[in-house]
Amino acid sequence: REIIYSSGRINPSKNVKRISVEVEIYDSLNEEYIPAEIVMYNNITKENAIIKKNFIAMIITVISFIVVVLLILLFYIVQRKYIDTREYIAEKEKEIMMGTIAAGVAHEIRNPLNAINYSVEFMKNIEKEPKVLKYINIIAAEIQKINGTIEEFLSIKKDIVLSKELFSLEEVVKEVAELFEAETVQKNIKIAIEEVGESRKVYGDRNKIREIVVNLIKNGVEALSEKQENKKITVKIFDNGLEITDNGCGIKKENIGNIFDFYFTTKSGGNGIGLFRAKKIVEAHGGKIEAESKPNEYTKFRFYLPEVKNEKHTAG
Repeated sequence: REIIYSSGRINPSKNVKRISVEVEIYDSLNEEYIPAEIVMYNNITKENAIIKKNFIAMIITVISFIVVVLLILLFYIVQRKYIDTREYIAEKEKEIMMGTIAAGVAHEIRNPLNAINYSVEFMKNIEKEPKVLKYINIIAAEIQKINGTIEEFLSIKKDIVLSKELFSLEEVVKEVAELFEAETVQKNIKIAIEEVGESRKVYGDRNKIREIVVNLIKNGVEALSEKQENKKITVKIFDNGLEITDNGCGIKKENIGNIFDFYFTTKSGGNGIGLFRAKKIVEAHGGKIEAESKPNEYTKFRFYLPEVKNEKHTAG
């Protein structure tokens, strides 16, 4: 028997694909299997059009997804920049305002202080009694300290002007360590200097970097209790920076984020200028300063300056 099924007349051509499947049909009357062939024709042009359409749709979907992701990233970056800019402007406005107030107060204090200083210097020249001279000298020394604090306040309004040169961080550290030698020996504090990596010169303002090192070691000395044992300040010298650690009282977690702010201090008698100025000096060099601390265990300061790739070229 012949079983034929057709859905219509098809003229084979290059755009038509013929699909043939050989099967067996069971003849229940004769109880036998009859070989047969199922032939299907598919329009290739139509099939390709569907594939092409689906492919284009997929590409459009992928591109749309990428565009959405990029827009979200762009929005985040713009928002972050906007917040950073506002914070930067707010910080600068705060610095200017506080600097103006500090400078005004400093000027008001300086005028009568100068008059007192001239009087004290005059008394030193005419007084012969040793006991009286001793107290006059104490007054003169305290006046100089106040003058130093006033200078620090007046420096807040000034921009950091750098006089750059090639110099050795190791030499600066050793020089400052010698400056504190008498005090550290008296207080039984050990200053350990360690070199990490190759010792090289850095390019920056030597005097201002020295000022930072003095300030950080001074803070370390003040953080160490008189009754404490094994008092130590460790200075690690890297290729382009320093790490200064003391094993003193530490800084509370809620304060660590504010220690570089103007006029913020946790020390009795502190003025909150030293670390603020240290941050300004490092940033003026294009560097970075950071702090890490654990109460009653340690405080660690690190600052880095831009690396000098070619010392000879930079010096020239």
